[in-house]
Amino acid sequence: MKPKIILRIASVSMLLHTIGHTIGAMSWKKDPDPAIQQVVDSMISHKFIFLGSLRSIGDFYEGYGITMIVVLLLMAVLLWQLSKIYAIFPDPAAKLLGPISLGLLVIALIEFKYFFFLPGTLTSLAGILSGWSVLIIRKNITVRNAT
Repeated sequence: MKPKIILRIASVSMLLHTIGHTIGAMSWKKDPDPAIQQVVDSMISHKFIFLGSLRSIGDFYEGYGITMIVVLLLMAVLLWQLSKIYAIFPDPAAKLLGPISLGLLVIALIEFKYFFFLPGTLTSLAGILSGWSVLIIRKNITVRNAT
């Protein structure tokens, strides 16, 4: 399979993750389970001064969630763009995809440990596919240089 297709599948995986995460991040303050809602209300209502700003644990939780939307979307866009760039600039593309792949795999481990199966699976898929594309690109560079 060509790196272009592999990276686009990885990109779509991250886009699906972004969509799911966005839905969860935008709806976390309302839960039908009264026990969960009580925890959420406590996270939001108890504010404290942190580095000169009045914040709650809910503010931090929501901020991290929104930050992750941006990070996930950035990964989807980078993978898509690299699917086009690698054919013209294979060496720089591979050099960028290596750490992206490793980073995605580390994020996937964190998601499996602290969240649940679906985000970990989508991120693992993107990490494995982007790593696979690096191997193919590197192999193609070696073949080109040998001829």
